[in-house]
Amino acid sequence: MKDFKNKEIVLGAVVIGILSVIALSLIVKRELDSKSYKTQVKSAPTAEQFSSIETVEDSVEMEEEDSADTVSVREQMSDSIAADTVTVQKNNAAAIKTKEKNANQLYRILGRDTYQPYTMVERKEEDGQMAELFSYWDAYKLQAVSDLIHLDRVRAISEELKGTSHYYYFGGLDKLGRPNGKGLAIYPDDTYYCGEFKDGLRHGEGMWLQVAFYEKNEEKLNLGLIEHMYNGEWSKDLPNGEGQEHFEYDYSILNEKGDTITNVIGTFKNGLYHGDMYIMTANNNGNTTDWYGTCENGSWVPMSELSPAKTYAIWYADGDNERYQYIQASQNIMQGVLGMKR
Repeated sequence: MKDFKNKEIVLGAVVIGILSVIALSLIVKRELDSKSYKTQVKSAPTAEQFSSIETVEDSVEMEEEDSADTVSVREQMSDSIAADTVTVQKNNAAAIKTKEKNANQLYRILGRDTYQPYTMVERKEEDGQMAELFSYWDAYKLQAVSDLIHLDRVRAISEELKGTSHYYYFGGLDKLGRPNGKGLAIYPDDTYYCGEFKDGLRHGEGMWLQVAFYEKNEEKLNLGLIEHMYNGEWSKDLPNGEGQEHFEYDYSILNEKGDTITNVIGTFKNGLYHGDMYIMTANNNGNTTDWYGTCENGSWVPMSELSPAKTYAIWYADGDNERYQYIQASQNIMQGVLGMKR
């Protein structure tokens, strides 16, 4: 009986041990499952994280789309820039061509044809007429000068040069035989210059004068103009600096109905008006008006918008800022001392 009880005790202990092992295994398994679950929960995205993930994915898609759009925009910009460059190049080429055309026109207007420059030729001064004219002009006795150049014997000097591109000279010379210092030049068509020269060119202070002599029935063609003069500073053979342009008319034959320019005083650049200018005009009754305007390289600065007739204001009247002088836009180029001979 005692042995049986001992066996029962041993058997019970074994069962308890087995159950304990099983229970312990179950506990360990549960803990491991619990940790695994917690890990999965911890690594799983939250609602906010889901939203963030979707945003990132959308961002990636947008970046891909933006990348494609950027390439397209760049291509369009490249094409546009290329087209604009071609346009600019064409415009520049056209501007250069226009500038060259205007420059050629300017040379023709100012008598500076590069293919037929005016050159000095010698004239034997046996009669001393050029010396006489120079002496009065150098002393600024302008009435005596006017009297002389209206005499046939003095006009004959200019007539000798008719149809040529030559001029006679009296005055100082440099070592190369070019006009230098003070002197007098006589050109064809009753045109004169008296003043300073440098290296064969008009340079310094001097007066240029062209006199109009009318034959029968020529008055209307020239609007009664009898003298055209520029007096002032020169450089490189052209008016440069401060000076005055003057027009003298015979009002008995002047057929211009509107205002005609008589004086332009201000600054000049290569023969053109450049800067603030004072202008005097007169009508065929001899009544004068003073005007003011600004010119840039021979083009008057507009003072009003372009009208339907393609005109704009360029001068305002002295004492009346609401009164203007107008000009056709197409004519607003090469405004300066015209008809000048080199």
